[in-house]
Amino acid sequence: MVNLEQYRIFYYVASLSSITKAAARLYISQPAVTKAIHRLEAELNCTLFTRTPRGTMLTEEGTLLFYHVSKALKEIEQGEEKVTQPDTTDHQQIRIGVTESALYSILMPAISSYRKAHPNTDFQIKISSTGTVLQLLEGQEVDLAFGVTPVVGYPFINITELCEVQDIFFAHRDFPVDDSIPLSPQLICTLPLVGVGSESSAGKHILDYFRRAGLYYSPAFTVETSSNVIPFVENSLAIALAPRWVYANSARRNEMRVLNTAFSIPPRKIFLAFSDRHKLSPACRDFIQMTQDQQASSVVKMP
Repeated sequence: MVNLEQYRIFYYVASLSSITKAAARLYISQPAVTKAIHRLEAELNCTLFTRTPRGTMLTEEGTLLFYHVSKALKEIEQGEEKVTQPDTTDHQQIRIGVTESALYSILMPAISSYRKAHPNTDFQIKISSTGTVLQLLEGQEVDLAFGVTPVVGYPFINITELCEVQDIFFAHRDFPVDDSIPLSPQLICTLPLVGVGSESSAGKHILDYFRRAGLYYSPAFTVETSSNVIPFVENSLAIALAPRWVYANSARRNEMRVLNTAFSIPPRKIFLAFSDRHKLSPACRDFIQMTQDQQASSVVKMP
């Protein structure tokens, strides 16, 4: 028997012409959307969609069904919104687990924008590694998680990639290194470096890059978080290998310089995640939608 949720899923796939976009809007996984559409087609004994280069398009039967379903669902959703709309005079809270890179690259600007429209919303922020914030999400200790790829082994977590984070080499302007000719990976590995340790996902990503190139990467100084590289650069002790935002946010950036290299570390992706097992509050859903819309509406350039 067809249920209301199947029609709701059908409505969003039809409206957005995309299973991926419908899954993001409904906060469920893509396989769940596909399964619901197949079940609806089987129960109605007709084909509702066809795949085209332009996306997932309605068939003739699907168009007829959409005409009636859209009117009914709009009425239902308007009723739900009136019933569930939170009292704007009450404080709401969004709990977020976030890595340092995601905090400065995505989350801080997002919170700033959201608070202007929703000043009564409070944010509880827990900063840790990608693995830890995802564990907090699984344990329902946070509502949302922002981290950095790669991610494996979390089947009930819905992940949306938002933008890239790029690692760069930078040093004090007086540090004795000649980069008039672009520095090679082989030469970089012989210089004193400071970066995060290989026990972090960022450190492992960098270590794997040099290993694949057949090089031995061993920083002279390892630190716990990327922002901790700054004192070593300010004191001309080492060349930093850290995300670009670390350099951009330094109060003494005018004393530093980005080095000219013949290569670049492959970028990673910053992602937003929520659990399929955790019902999100209206405030969380609004914050997710605003964050995704901000990223989709502009080409994000890391500072």
